[in-house]
Amino acid sequence: MQVLDSLFWLLFSVSFVILGVFPQVAMWLSSLFGFLSASNFVFLYVIAVLVVRDFCNSLRLSRQEERLNSLVQAVALSREKEK
Repeated sequence: MQVLDSLFWLLFSVSFVILGVFPQVAMWLSSLFGFLSASNFVFLYVIAVLVVRDFCNSLRLSRQEERLNSLVQAVALSREKEK
């Protein structure tokens, strides 16, 4: 997962560099989606990407908590059987 996290941040940073070096891309995308200003599109882009990222992290954390609970229950049962 650490590789995927690094890849995400690398691609996210590259997208900012592209938008910064080539502002025509942001202007074109903002006009395509109906934004009045390219900066409004960039703000929405950042917020949307980070919300999706946070949702994915929440899902991953929930799965890990479930696995941890199952492991704790299995260890408790095995210790109970040993008595």
